This record gives sequence, C-alpha cells and structure tokens, in this order.
Amino acid sequence: MKVPEKLYTPKEAPAVVGLKEKTLAEYRRLGIGPEFIRCGSRIFYPESSLLKFLSECPRTVAHRHR
Repeated sequence: MKVPEKLYTPKEAPAVVGLKEKTLAEYRRLGIGPEFIRCGSRIFYPESSLLKFLSECPRTVAHRHR
C-alpha cells in the first residue's frame, strides 16, 4: 500500500517555501507557483510540489568580502 503524500493548506505551505501566504495566492493566480490541488473551494499543496518549486528556484552564492 502506498503511503499518502502530505498535503499542506495555504496557511501551512509558507513555512515550507519561505513565502508569504499572499505571495502564494498571487502565484496561484498567475500560474507561476508550486502546483496545487483545488477541491471545491479548498486549496492543497502536495509536499512534492513545494519541494520541486524550491529546487527549481535560482541559487545565488554569496561572496564574502575579505
């Protein structure tokens, strides 16, 4: 039996990706954020879509001044 994937609500998801709830709502509207599931009026973010979203963000290396 497959273990069900954890689903995050819009209030919980910001803690995973480090964005504000309003930012995620705007990303949903624009179609540029993590994939989500709409079940009636409810929104859920599968954990895998949040982690994929993070992994696809550009990375920047900070340089230390000496």
